[in-house]
Amino acid sequence: MISSRHYERVKGLLQNGNILLGGETNDEDKYISPTILCDLKEGHPALEEEIFGPILVIVNVKGIDEARAYINKREKPLAIYAFGKDTRKLEQLVSTTSSGSIAINDTIMQATLRTLPFGGVGSSGMGAYHGKYSFDTFSHKKACLVKALSLENTNTLRYPPYSEKKLHWLRKLM
Repeated sequence: MISSRHYERVKGLLQNGNILLGGETNDEDKYISPTILCDLKEGHPALEEEIFGPILVIVNVKGIDEARAYINKREKPLAIYAFGKDTRKLEQLVSTTSSGSIAINDTIMQATLRTLPFGGVGSSGMGAYHGKYSFDTFSHKKACLVKALSLENTNTLRYPPYSEKKLHWLRKLM
């Protein structure tokens, strides 16, 4: 990590949780090994803020309803990773939650595919990036209307005051 402040913040996220894998740190190099962290208590900073570091937080839930409730009562996440065999329930999770992206039975791969948009929703970011999606995000689609002046007399039907005769013709045109 480049900044000491950022390194210390991310390193602090490793506290008060169960490290399943990784967790090694080197203060001199500002290095944190890829880490899987679980069993965090409600309110833990790793559950409340974006990490921007090599930490994957695992939240165990008893079922799809608990997962959906957990996700929907918080800020929209940058990504959701869900694992399971019941396709119907997983599709339900996709359609009833909002996040920047979602990966089913995998992690991070959706962010590596240039054919899929990558980006957040709400506080986790705006817009979508990768390939054409980047171009679309940073391009403005300008509306442009060009009207010939040759029929301007006919266009007077559009403008007030509306007489019975004008209304008659407008109804015919619709």
